[in-house]
Amino acid sequence: MPCVMITPLDCFWEGAKPLGPQDKLVLPGGNSTKTPTLKWKNLTIASLIQAVRKIPHGQDYEKFMWMLKKAGIDSGYMMKPCLDPYDPECPKTAPNYKTMKTPDIGVELTGGCKGLATKYMDWPEELIVGGTVKNSTGVLRR
Repeated sequence: MPCVMITPLDCFWEGAKPLGPQDKLVLPGGNSTKTPTLKWKNLTIASLIQAVRKIPHGQDYEKFMWMLKKAGIDSGYMMKPCLDPYDPECPKTAPNYKTMKTPDIGVELTGGCKGLATKYMDWPEELIVGGTVKNSTGVLRR
């Protein structure tokens, strides 16, 4: 699991980039040539299940999947907007992938956001940004 970094970056797909791993993650018992490259910036439960199913597991598999579900880890960072929609790694599942529009950061951060484990990482606005200035409709502007 990644270290908990509470920053505005966690509200965007790019928040996964510093989490790595830098090298290809090979799960125990997995085949390094057939196992997908798992990194936080491309992790979804579907890709993780695909990799974990190939490992002899027994009861540990069920416990692991229960833990992920209980924490609210499902789409990882893949459904968060990309700060740079022109980044070649910006996932097709990002809400601004098709429009290629840069997100309004103030709008995205207004009210806070959820981190990777959505049931535990619910970052209030005051925690991720400080000294804010809002417009007349309550949207962050500075």
